[in-house]
Amino acid sequence: EWHSPFAENIYLSMLCPYKKDISELSGLSLVATLAICHALESVIDLDNNDLTVKWPNDILINGRKHAGVLVEIEAESNGFCQVIIGVGVNVNMHKALKRNIDQTWTSLSKVTNKYIDRNILATEIIDSIIDYLERFSLNGFADFKQEWKKRDCLTSSMISVMSSNKKSQGICLGLNNQGHLKIKTKTGDILTFSSGDTSLLK
Repeated sequence: EWHSPFAENIYLSMLCPYKKDISELSGLSLVATLAICHALESVIDLDNNDLTVKWPNDILINGRKHAGVLVEIEAESNGFCQVIIGVGVNVNMHKALKRNIDQTWTSLSKVTNKYIDRNILATEIIDSIIDYLERFSLNGFADFKQEWKKRDCLTSSMISVMSSNKKSQGICLGLNNQGHLKIKTKTGDILTFSSGDTSLLK
């Protein structure tokens, strides 16, 4: 379930056509995540609040989930793809029951103590995603690797990764040029993941 109180948050989808093979779109969801971070900081003064990203598609403020990205890719013939980017941002939400949201969360209004104009923010998010995807189309994820590294909350931490119904644990080594996550297990093996869910271990 997706908790969606009336007229409080932003939920939007963008359709982006690409004349590329699916293999060339690796890291696209990460780039969209960075674009949202850029938009947030362009519109809202977050002061000393810590805006970070958690692979593959979560945005956190002070360690609490605040926004997320979902990407669906529809492949067609002749290397043509349709990419649907779904964005969810907690904007003016202040309350939610634990049965509605089963993880720690926050919203922009909670951390700023201000009402946020969703129309202005949505416009900035759309413009930012378009700009970032144009760069991605030309240079791939490698062009954003350092920007991700500056915001990444997982690197050098012990994490667990759930991928293909299998859980792995290890020290996060960051991302490769394709946006795939790397971890080093206790046995010294280096594992690489192209998709999955991550969590920090205490």
